[in-house]
Amino acid sequence: ATERKKLIGLIQGMDNDDIVNFLGSLDYVFTYLRDIDMDLNIEMPTIQTFVEKNIRWQSCLSDYVRRKAPFSTIYLKYIIDLYELLEEYVFDQVLRNYVKQAWCAESFPVSERTQIVERFIAMTFGKQEIAASLRNIDSWIGILKRVMIRVLSNVNVDTKVPLQYYLERKDLWTGNVADADIITFDLDDTILLHHTFVILTGLERKQKPSPTDIDGEQEQNNQKKEPKSVETSTAKVTSWMDLKGKNPSTQVKVIQTSGAKAKKRIA
Repeated sequence: ATERKKLIGLIQGMDNDDIVNFLGSLDYVFTYLRDIDMDLNIEMPTIQTFVEKNIRWQSCLSDYVRRKAPFSTIYLKYIIDLYELLEEYVFDQVLRNYVKQAWCAESFPVSERTQIVERFIAMTFGKQEIAASLRNIDSWIGILKRVMIRVLSNVNVDTKVPLQYYLERKDLWTGNVADADIITFDLDDTILLHHTFVILTGLERKQKPSPTDIDGEQEQNNQKKEPKSVETSTAKVTSWMDLKGKNPSTQVKVIQTSGAKAKKRIA
């Protein structure tokens, strides 16, 4: 937790363009990880050493991948955690400012959005039989942000489908959530994909971070920074994605460990 707060603090001091470039560079590294067969617990390469050894053309990659510590010196086995951390920050810092009006709280009657949030909670982390890994509100805030950036950033996505279709996808969850955990919740079909942002903001209000909490500091920093135009910011965030919201060269991010089944995490 301490290391995570340290990394978030460093990310907050980075320029938005650098963050987006860093995220895209990690996405590029995944294309090489796809076919690598190694036991990351034994070899323990860092992101930098892996890049130096396996990627010939490095000039297009962010310095945070190539040589800038502490990011470049993070062990490769934690690259997905780093990716998800950056991804959530990109949403907060860039995309949050440009969420479609139709998805915002103001587009729903107060009674409707309150009911949606309360029903969501009752069927997820407020449910008595929910898996232990899903009882923390932070887990749900995190996945809803990933739905916003990976799914709803696609202009062609059908937002009238049940949100459950996406929340049951293993690749959207962090590594501590197992398939068996995901089947312990089931949203009804009236909670739709276009309710995602309403639910996210509702959960954030319930989270009520303390003044010393790192997320509270992040929110203050977000208010201080002048957002860039939607054309420049969102274009860079989605520039490595195809129309389905995925990198065409990295349909599935796989880390293959010796003697073990390939682990698919990011689609």
